[in-house]
Amino acid sequence: MDVTLSPKFLIPLIRISYSKKAPSFACIDDIEAKFKDHYGKIYTDAQLYNVEVLEAEKKAEKFGKEVGQISSGDKKYEVRKVRLDSDDFQEKQFYLQSILSFFIDGASQIEANAFW
Repeated sequence: MDVTLSPKFLIPLIRISYSKKAPSFACIDDIEAKFKDHYGKIYTDAQLYNVEVLEAEKKAEKFGKEVGQISSGDKKYEVRKVRLDSDDFQEKQFYLQSILSFFIDGASQIEANAFW
């Protein structure tokens, strides 16, 4: 199984391959359905993913307001402030939170709240 996340919005491309299929009597989970339950929408076609996701990300505006810059050697990085209640950030933060459990043991998603 290969899971690729887009660089800006972390939208998943799922590719599942195998050399041998389990017998029909085996009780096997539908991995693709599990990912759909977790992410909502996934892509399984790389060409469609390139057109609909990666090309759209190239044109997408950056989130939030620039509040500064950080330089490290010859590289410069923008520091941006983003509000959780911002409409354009809501869908994107869902994908960001959906990868928490891969990196932080016991992590759970956080409800968007004006008090955060």
